[in-house]
Amino acid sequence: MSGIVKSDGGFDFSGLHDSMQRVVDGELLSGVSSAILVGRELRLKAVVLTGEMLHEGEREQLERFFGAPVINEYGCTEVGLLGFECASRKMHALTGAALVEVLDNHNRLTTSPGSVVITDLWPSLLSFDRLSIGDVAMVSAPSACPCGRTLPIFESLLGRTDSWIVLPSGKRIYDAILAYSMPAGVSRFQGEQTSETELQVRCVARHGEAVAIEEIRAALEAATDGELTVTVRLVYAIPAAATGKLRYFTPLSRSTIARNARL
Repeated sequence: MSGIVKSDGGFDFSGLHDSMQRVVDGELLSGVSSAILVGRELRLKAVVLTGEMLHEGEREQLERFFGAPVINEYGCTEVGLLGFECASRKMHALTGAALVEVLDNHNRLTTSPGSVVITDLWPSLLSFDRLSIGDVAMVSAPSACPCGRTLPIFESLLGRTDSWIVLPSGKRIYDAILAYSMPAGVSRFQGEQTSETELQVRCVARHGEAVAIEEIRAALEAATDGELTVTVRLVYAIPAAATGKLRYFTPLSRSTIARNARL
């Protein structure tokens, strides 16, 4: 993007101000977290994130960067916005447009992590009745929130239903373990399970901060019960996908899992 200058001291974003000011209203900037880290000092009142998993390290980095609170939202293509954070950082389920439910592996309602399904309450051309949108989350029953709302709350958003790290023993671990294993000095990361016994992770260090690769490797090997060989590399950058989003984990292909199950 024009306006970004790379020097030995890192990136200079100062040239971005004029061009970005033309596309925001001066109070609100909305977008995916990996793409929104391209400007600062816009005197925003808030930064709204959507489309990617938000990790606490990213939230803190963005709030320092923009000097404004970060608000996370959650939605899907089929019906739009499903959840929005209040001032207490609770992700409330917005029940006006769709019924959001979480089902277990037997298609029963659960308060534990499970598959998110939606029922469109105001269908136009197509009606969605418990449509699985491919996400894993945990939703609590309606209760009082410090903000005063009594809507259901997304207690956790854990990623996609296919975003599992699969161990040789058959055990599956949510890819969120990658985020939990990253130290504060990592600004961006991406993992890929390249075989049934190997996990590769790429990390980008924040400017001026050291990252202990061995600590990350040891933490991930412990989290995967010692069943995977973990390789961690520091890289200069991790490009986003064609959609503009950054996928934090690429799982083992389903064909590989199915083939190994037959052996």
